[in-house]
Amino acid sequence: MRIANQIWIFGYCCLLMLGCREPLMVEVPSGSSLLVVRGMITDQPGPYQVRLSRSNNLNNPEFPMETGASVTIESQSGEIELLVEEAPGYYSTAENGIRGEIGEHYRLVIVTGDERQYQSDWKLLKASPEMDSVYFEYQEQETLDGLLKGLQTFVDVDDPNNATTYYRYEWLETWEVRADLPAYFEYLGNDERVLIPANEFCWNSEASSTISIASSAQNTTDIISRHPILFVTTGTSRLRWLYSLLVRQYALDQQEYLFWKSLQETAVEPGTLFDKQPQSVTGNLSSINSDEPVLGYFSASAVAEKRIFLSLGDLPEGSVIDRTLTRQCFDGQVEVGKSPTSEAEIQELLDVGLVFFDWIVSPGAGIVGYIFTQPICSDCTEQGGITEKPDYWP
Repeated sequence: MRIANQIWIFGYCCLLMLGCREPLMVEVPSGSSLLVVRGMITDQPGPYQVRLSRSNNLNNPEFPMETGASVTIESQSGEIELLVEEAPGYYSTAENGIRGEIGEHYRLVIVTGDERQYQSDWKLLKASPEMDSVYFEYQEQETLDGLLKGLQTFVDVDDPNNATTYYRYEWLETWEVRADLPAYFEYLGNDERVLIPANEFCWNSEASSTISIASSAQNTTDIISRHPILFVTTGTSRLRWLYSLLVRQYALDQQEYLFWKSLQETAVEPGTLFDKQPQSVTGNLSSINSDEPVLGYFSASAVAEKRIFLSLGDLPEGSVIDRTLTRQCFDGQVEVGKSPTSEAEIQELLDVGLVFFDWIVSPGAGIVGYIFTQPICSDCTEQGGITEKPDYWP
């Protein structure tokens, strides 16, 4: 999914009654199957994506996708784009299709395959001021499992126009992954090998999944100071090499801020975005031709972004990084001494999935053995990474 410019309408837990100006708690009827929509239009280039599904009971984790619908995004100035269903329940704009503009109003219109019609309120696409800074601070936090050491991320914002007041944040973590024992050769037998491209360097990413909102409504100026974003433990393997955090800031109106606040307060696990709820929070979508509730909130906002990097040298002195895999890789190497039966032993190791790593060479004696390792130690993609280096990576 295209994270930077997705349309998000979060809908596991939100109901809309037409005309609601503040979120309300509404019980979802037992056995009902309500439309669930999620999406947002921003000032960033598309394509955008809208996801449609149906609600389910709390004991069933599956959410049936809503297929065959007509989904359009409209602007008040008359621009309309019909989205294309690229996968069941996923509707996308064209590559060079509609793009949000600051100051314009937008809405989402949906007609399902059985002719039921839904639409959102008109949403003003607000400007999002630049973030002054995103920064880490070392902290020690008491948890049920003991003292947790790590880096707390904060955001500072000062809107000189005093025009925003309400904010929401998402973030994307990206970290470098390396194979501890990269395999540069494939063993062919009889002391022969062929050079192969090694997957030594990879990059992995994870998007935020918690609700993070802030408000300056109680301040005399539109300033957000030291708003906590993400706590990264120094014991995580994500900090072994280079680590990046991209923070995205969205500008909300009061109605949307109260929606997110209510959703945050009713989460099964505080702050968790995708948990199923025993009750729902109304949003800004409604059914046109019935009184059927709709789950979701259609958002429109400009996006402000700031990226920071963190290397091992930036960690506090004495920080302990998780190097469990490295130890397991070096301790778990399998060596086979050269002998009349070594070729059979080598084939057995290859048959069970081990990877040829290197020769054992003795000065004057040449090759005296062979070293094998686990795929996760020789191929960084086995750790979940991809080999394509991000264009922003140093």
